[in-house]
This record gives sequence, structure tokens and C-alpha cells, in this order.
Amino acid sequence: MTFQVRLYLHHDNDLIQLHLNGIRLSDVFAKSLEAHYKKEKIRFEMPRQLELKPHKGRIYRIKVTLDEAKKPDLVQWICAFPEQYKCHCIKNIART
Repeated sequence: MTFQVRLYLHHDNDLIQLHLNGIRLSDVFAKSLEAHYKKEKIRFEMPRQLELKPHKGRIYRIKVTLDEAKKPDLVQWICAFPEQYKCHCIKNIART
């Protein structure tokens, strides 16, 4: 399953800055979703210094891919999110 998480300039500046500093948000989103689903704790290491970078656009699209064969329960759980709230839910799970 592949889906996109949209990052908006006014709401997701924290995640956009991580993306612009080279953090692979596709991996962060995938691992965060899996840990949240399994009720496990997860921790990410951030670079010591993050540079405030100018934005190149208003919307960033991050492609997230999950293996349906290896994680069918996780994929089914994500598909159950209401379509209009899916991106919002995923971003908030990643932030926690």
C-alpha cells in the first residue's frame, strides 16, 4: 500500500523543516504508525543541529509505502481512517 501524506506550510512547519534538513519522513511515518498500532514505544535520533531553511512551496507530499503482505493488520487499520482525516491522523501519530 502506498499513500501520500501532505504537509502544509501553515500547519506542518515542524515536519517540513525536518524534511528540508534531510530526515526521511516516509520512514518516520511508517515506523511511527507501526509502533502506535502495536502500542510500542519508539524513539528517533535527530541531528544535533537543524537549520531553519526557507520553504520552496506551500504543500509537500511525502510518499509512504507499507508492505501489505508483511503487515496486513496495520494496512487494514490505516485504511479504516476516515479519508478526510487520514493525513492529519498520521502526522499527529508521528509527532507523538
